[in-house]
Amino acid sequence: MNPLKAPAIVISWGTAIVLVTPLCGLWFSCGCDWPWVNFFFACNAIVNTPVPHCPWCVDSLTAATSIGFCIAASSLAAWKFRPTVSNALVRILYRSGVGTAVFVGVLLIAGWLTALATGYPSFLGMRLN
Repeated sequence: MNPLKAPAIVISWGTAIVLVTPLCGLWFSCGCDWPWVNFFFACNAIVNTPVPHCPWCVDSLTAATSIGFCIAASSLAAWKFRPTVSNALVRILYRSGVGTAVFVGVLLIAGWLTALATGYPSFLGMRLN
């Protein structure tokens, strides 16, 4: 295993862990926020506001499937990306950046599909039904 690939994947995972909750709040307008602000404690599924509740916070299997697929895709992207720079640190940062970008892009698609599949009425502030 290339010693420069593993750190990039770990950095991508760490970034994904930090980004997933505020992106949930952005995608579903549910109240989820950064871990150091309100995290998921202000989510409409937690504070028991009237329905509809956030589809990822209500159904752990849906969330785990969506997020797990996104993490797998970002890991594969960080693993397969071949930067052409010679500096090892820059290659790690490029790989982790690509992994993070793929995570956010695939999470966007997974969130949209989750909203459609669960009948959630909005995504990114847009009405879906």
